Amino acid sequence: MKEKKRLTAFIMSLFLFATLVMPINITEAYAEDNDKTNNSQAVASDENSRETQLLEDTNLSKVNKVVDIISFNDFHGNVLESGKNIGAAKLVGVVNEYKAKATTEYGVIPVSAGDLYQGTAISNLTTGKPVTAMLKAMGLEASAIGNHEFDWGINNINAWSKEGGFSFLAANIVKKGTEERVSYAQPYKVVERNGVKIGLIGISTPETVTSTLAENVKDVDFLDPVDTVAKWNKVLRETEKVDVVVVIGHAGAYQDSNTKEITGEAADIAKVEGVDAVIAGHNHSVVSGEVNGVPVVEGGYNGRALAKLTFTFDHSNKLIDVEPSVDVFLGKEATIPVDENVLKEVNDMNSGLSEILGQKVASLKERLSHDDKNTAVTPLGVTVAETMRKIVGTEIAVTNGGGIRRSLEQGDVTIGDMYEILPFDNTIVTLDVKGSDLYGIIEHGINTEGFAWGQYAGIKVWYNPEDGKVSSIRLNDGTKIDMDKYYSVAINDFMLTGGDKYDFSNAINAVNTNVVMRDAMAEDWNKNGVPEVDFNVLVAGEDTTVDKPTEEKPTEPNVPEEENKPSTPNTNNPSKPSNPSKLPQTGAPLTSDAFATMGIMAIALGGYMIKKKKSA
Repeated sequence: MKEKKRLTAFIMSLFLFATLVMPINITEAYAEDNDKTNNSQAVASDENSRETQLLEDTNLSKVNKVVDIISFNDFHGNVLESGKNIGAAKLVGVVNEYKAKATTEYGVIPVSAGDLYQGTAISNLTTGKPVTAMLKAMGLEASAIGNHEFDWGINNINAWSKEGGFSFLAANIVKKGTEERVSYAQPYKVVERNGVKIGLIGISTPETVTSTLAENVKDVDFLDPVDTVAKWNKVLRETEKVDVVVVIGHAGAYQDSNTKEITGEAADIAKVEGVDAVIAGHNHSVVSGEVNGVPVVEGGYNGRALAKLTFTFDHSNKLIDVEPSVDVFLGKEATIPVDENVLKEVNDMNSGLSEILGQKVASLKERLSHDDKNTAVTPLGVTVAETMRKIVGTEIAVTNGGGIRRSLEQGDVTIGDMYEILPFDNTIVTLDVKGSDLYGIIEHGINTEGFAWGQYAGIKVWYNPEDGKVSSIRLNDGTKIDMDKYYSVAINDFMLTGGDKYDFSNAINAVNTNVVMRDAMAEDWNKNGVPEVDFNVLVAGEDTTVDKPTEEKPTEPNVPEEENKPSTPNTNNPSKPSNPSKLPQTGAPLTSDAFATMGIMAIALGGYMIKKKKSA
C-alpha cells in the first residue's frame, strides 16, 4: 500500500514538472515558427517591391508621346507690329516658346499654309528678306505654296526656301500638260519627332489660276486636290511608313458660327480616306473643328493667331487622339514673348527704308473703310476706283476688292500706307465695254463666293440684294447705261486676265497702260488730294429716277470692226496712260439760227408759189 502511494506521488510529480516545462518549449517553438513566417513575408514583400519597381520602369517606356503641329497662314509680309498684327519678333517668340518645352515625350513642328511674302512695303521692297529671316529664326519645317507666292514670278521661290531653311510643298502643281512636278516644290515631307513619323502633304488651291497674274502661272497646271492627296497619302503610308498624314493646304475652310460646320476645299480634302488632319489657308478665316472626325484648323491671317493640332501617340506610335485649337492673340499682345534678334533685324531693315516709307502722300479728313470688302462696295474701294478713272480719263472704273488689302486710317497717308493698301504691282488697263456686258461685270462682283466684292466708280447701280441681279446702271451725270453702247472703262491687269473670274473677253480696244496703280495713285493724291466722292454707289431696290424727255433719237453706236478687237492687251510696248474722250454725241440739236434760216426759206418759197399761181 505504501509502495502504491509512493508510485502515485512520483507520477504526480512528473506531471507537475511537465506542466511547468512544456509552455516554455511551446512558446519557444511558436516564436521560432513566427519568426520564420515573418521572414517569409518580408522576402515576399521585397519581391513584390522589385516587381512593382520593374513595372513602373516598364510603364515609363510606354508613356504617351505628344506632338504639336503649330501653324500660321496668309502672313502677307506683316513683320512690323501694328494694330492687331503682332509682327515677326513676337510670332517667333511664341513659336520658340513652344519649342523650348520639347522633351523626349513632347515635340513641336512649326509649319505655314502659304501666302508668306507679298503685302507690305518692307517685304515688297526687299523681296521678302525680313519674312525669310523670321522663318529661319523659328525653324519652319514646311510651307504650302500660296497663290501670292507667284506674284513676283517663280524665280524667288527656291531662294526663299534655301535661305529660310524650310521646304515648299505643293503636290498638285505640275508642268503644263504633263504630270512632271515643278522644281521649286516637293509633294511631301516626312518629319520625325521622338520616333514618330509624320507625313506632310502640300496643296495649292487651283484658284491660283485666277487669283494671281495669269502670266506667272501660264506654264503650270493645278491638279485636283482630292485626287492628289489620295495618291500621295498612299505613298506616305506604304513607302514611307509614316504614323500619320497631315495635309497643309493653301485651300480655304469656312466654319459656320452657329453649327460649327466646316465647308470649302479644306473640308473636301479632310474627307480623303487616310488623312488624319488638315491645315487650311487662303481665305483668312479662324477655323477649329472636325469634318467626319478629321480635325481642320486655320489661323486667320497676318500672324494674328496660331492654329494647333495636338497629336497623342502611345508607346508604339499608334495614334490615340488629335485635338484641334486656335490661339488668337487679340488682347494678349502685351504678354507675348519677343525674340530680340528678330526684332533688331526687322527694325534695321525698316530703318533703312524709313525715309522712303515715311514720305507723306496726303491727309485724310476721315477714315476710309475697307472692312466690309466681302459684303459691300466700300468707301476706300470707291475712292481707289475713282482715282483710277481720273488717272486714265475713263467714264467708269472697276477694280477687284481683294486687291485692296486694308482700310486707310484718318490723318497722314504715307508711301508705306500705300504699299499696304495696294501691295500688288497691278497696272491700269483701259478698254471699251458694251453696256450689256457691263451689267454682267457688275453683277459678278456682287454676292460673291470665294473673293471680295467688286469696287467701282463713275456709275450708280440698283440691284436686288436677294439674288444680286442688277436692274439699272447710270453714269454719274444720270445717263442710263445703254445696252448697245460702248463705254470707256479702267480695270487692272489682274482682272483682264481672268482674275477673280472676271470676264472681259467681249471688251474692245484693250490697252495695258503699264502704269502701276499704287504709284500713280500716290502721285495723284499728293498733287490733288484724296478725292471726295459719293460712296452710295450701290442701291438695294428699284431705280426710281425720272428721265428727262428727249426729242432726238439716238443713232446706232459706232462699233469697231471685229478684226480690230485685240485678244490680249499690248503689254510689249509700254505706253503712257491714254485719255480717251467721252463718246461722241449722237444727233445734232437745232439752234435758233437754224430756225431763223428755215423761216426765211419758208417765206421765200411761199411767195414763189403765190406768184406762180397768179401767172397761171
